[in-house]
Amino acid sequence: MAVKETVNKSVQPLIEKFQKEGNKIANLLAEIPYSDDKSKRELYTAVVAILVLLQEYSRDWAATTLKAAYRDAELEAIARLEISGSITEEDFADLVEPELTEIYNDFDREIQGALASIHGLANAFVANHGVGKYLSSSIRIALLAGAATAVTIAEMRRQLREHLSESLVTVIARNGQSYTYALDYYAGLSARNKVLASITRAAMGKAYLANHDLLRVSPQASTIGDYCDEYRGKVVSISGSSDKYPHISALPNGGAPFHPHCYHFMEVYYEGMEETGKIRPEFVELAESGNPTPNDFQRLWRQVRRG
Repeated sequence: MAVKETVNKSVQPLIEKFQKEGNKIANLLAEIPYSDDKSKRELYTAVVAILVLLQEYSRDWAATTLKAAYRDAELEAIARLEISGSITEEDFADLVEPELTEIYNDFDREIQGALASIHGLANAFVANHGVGKYLSSSIRIALLAGAATAVTIAEMRRQLREHLSESLVTVIARNGQSYTYALDYYAGLSARNKVLASITRAAMGKAYLANHDLLRVSPQASTIGDYCDEYRGKVVSISGSSDKYPHISALPNGGAPFHPHCYHFMEVYYEGMEETGKIRPEFVELAESGNPTPNDFQRLWRQVRRG
């Protein structure tokens, strides 16, 4: 089984778990601003219990998934490199050094950061601060005018649940900009982009550096018609020493996969393989701008398509 198939099969239960628990958290938080002090403490305690559960679940998931995925990545790397004629399995054994602990810790840091963000949100809701930004202007006006009715309160709860289910996790990028994510989306993003990409690089990276400087993004079209189509079949240089191809930093996320449900992968490029031209300058500029998100690339992709 290919590495992406191993991780894809394993990531779906993770996403479903985070989606289920994320909806519970959104429902609990939506009740906090309208509860008495005792009820607030009970709701808050329930949110914290879910966060602890997700922390344990994510760590167990990573521990069991990494080993299987790494072995598949190693076998896949050997097969691709042998086909290209650049390395044999005997050579490969001396080059690969598993980096599972580092990858595990990287994934764990991302998930714990996401859960810490939700914890901070729960604290803010208990203090009843920052709730208004989730509500429509008409609801805020009703509150300010002292005209809140039972219908208004019910609508406030509905709006809070709706917004929170899509924005539980807040991440501050290197450029200082704040981005929000649904919990299940962020878990999938971390699992695929950190675990899948990092495992593949760990298994193939040293072999690449020792034997091949050029990598290609797999050439298949995006399954959902998104910004991946900008990069399919594009060739990059690991060292940045190529006169013809850009450094790998020109790619989103440092290389495929690019987003949670991305099926592209990096492979060794050798003469005669299909190419699809250069990456457009605006995409290179965005990739190297700091810490852009998949949403940033998707927005740029839409702008380019509109002309």
